[in-house]
Amino acid sequence: MSAPPIRVVLADDHALVREGIRHVLDQDPGIAVVAEAATGAEAVAAAEAHRPDVVLLDITMPGETGLHAAERLRARLPGVRILILSMHDQPEYVREGMRIGTNGYLLKDSAGEELRAAIHAVHAGGTFFSPAVVRRLTAPPPAPVDTPAAQLRVLTPRERDVLERVAAGLTNKAIAAELGISRRTVEAHRESLMRKLDIHSVAGLTRLALEAGMGEGKVRQRHRPVFQGGIWNRNHQGRLSERPGWEGGQDKRHRPVFQGGIWNRIHQGRLVRGRDKGGGWRWTCV
Repeated sequence: MSAPPIRVVLADDHALVREGIRHVLDQDPGIAVVAEAATGAEAVAAAEAHRPDVVLLDITMPGETGLHAAERLRARLPGVRILILSMHDQPEYVREGMRIGTNGYLLKDSAGEELRAAIHAVHAGGTFFSPAVVRRLTAPPPAPVDTPAAQLRVLTPRERDVLERVAAGLTNKAIAAELGISRRTVEAHRESLMRKLDIHSVAGLTRLALEAGMGEGKVRQRHRPVFQGGIWNRNHQGRLSERPGWEGGQDKRHRPVFQGGIWNRIHQGRLVRGRDKGGGWRWTCV
């Protein structure tokens, strides 16, 4: 005498999906769908009315989610086996299902044969998880992305000095004069910076340094524009140095702005970029 079929309650909010799943299960004479449900609440009610062996639950359903319904089923019908069938492969869904006490997790792109095998496995007292779900659960966590400040930890103090001045827009000659080292030594430090940080342009070094909080403060302190006596001047190492004769006028309409690690100015609504070269400003229109 053959064993009675496994009695299943099928819950999914899409009628076409339920029809397709039912067609897959009907191909196995050892499985019988005894009720269908379109919501989590309906699934709980159907399970209480029909006392199935297995409840097949979707996660995303209107009102009560499949996971919430599974939690209520586990409390009310502790002997029922619960199999999640979902499009979601995120580990957090799977772990929440395991915490609740579901017996398996299958993805909706699984083959029909795999779905039938999963129902037989959980009914027999085992568990069943899609291979893709297992891979997601066992995959190593992604490597943390270092913050810009953390990336700079590999640099020596002298390399940090050079990087700070590169971000401030100084030339190799100006950096060498300020640090009391040769120009060749500055070039060697810049090459070392690019190699250690895997950045191969001055623009890239400047961007990283500014993101790490370097450069801007130094430029502001060393060559900070000040408005005095009706003209814009600059404050260089605590001394006031006049810069009269700015194109288009000498008033606050042409205020300096700090952008991209250097001092620029706004002239008649247009940005005029500046570059600090060893303490002197040079201007080019853009």
